[in-house]
Amino acid sequence: MARNTADVRRVLVVDDSAVNQKVAKAMLERFGCKVDLAANGREAVTLCNAQSYDLVLMDCEMPEMDGYEATREIRRQEGQKKHTPIVAATAMANARERCLAVGMDEHLSKPLTVEHLDAVLSRFAAAEIRIDTSAIEALRGLSEDASFLREIFAAFECSLDDALAQLRAALKNDDATALSRHAHTLKGSSRQLGATDVATICERLEAGDPEPARQVALLEVSAAATRKRLGEIVRGAE
Repeated sequence: MARNTADVRRVLVVDDSAVNQKVAKAMLERFGCKVDLAANGREAVTLCNAQSYDLVLMDCEMPEMDGYEATREIRRQEGQKKHTPIVAATAMANARERCLAVGMDEHLSKPLTVEHLDAVLSRFAAAEIRIDTSAIEALRGLSEDASFLREIFAAFECSLDDALAQLRAALKNDDATALSRHAHTLKGSSRQLGATDVATICERLEAGDPEPARQVALLEVSAAATRKRLGEIVRGAE
């Protein structure tokens, strides 16, 4: 596999399962990463104090100190000086909101796949997510009502969640037609709000990219980052 995340060099995998550690380490090393291992949150905090990481993959349920407490402690110690990307890696259902609330940057569901790790590495090694702010300005000019832009953004969030669910289902069912159709729909709404990165990935899926699983994984990560950035822009535009 060609490495396309050259900026990511050092990754910390935090998991109390030796099997999960070995699998994650093997996957990450395929991308040329140098991988350190920790068996619980306390070890993770100690390692993050001693070494800078490009990415931390954090399990949530662990003995001694779980991933939530470890993340809060890492963020407390970092303060405003730095921000280490921490991505949850958990088998727990519906854990994403809690993970983000304690300061994690993203959430992956176990079992981990090469495609999802590729997407996360690409996202956190990449430049700031691209937003075409001229599209926001154009929408802003359509109404003097300050709530209008919020309403459009809320509608986009709903369409984003729905499209991702439909794309995951199409991928699971190996339905190329459905993949293309749902990608086309999301591409249009993404461009309406200037979500350039999301629209670009959708365009690849619509055209029948030969690696749809990787593109959907990239889309999931890009969508989360876009949602956060667009929300900031919308709030700032009021």
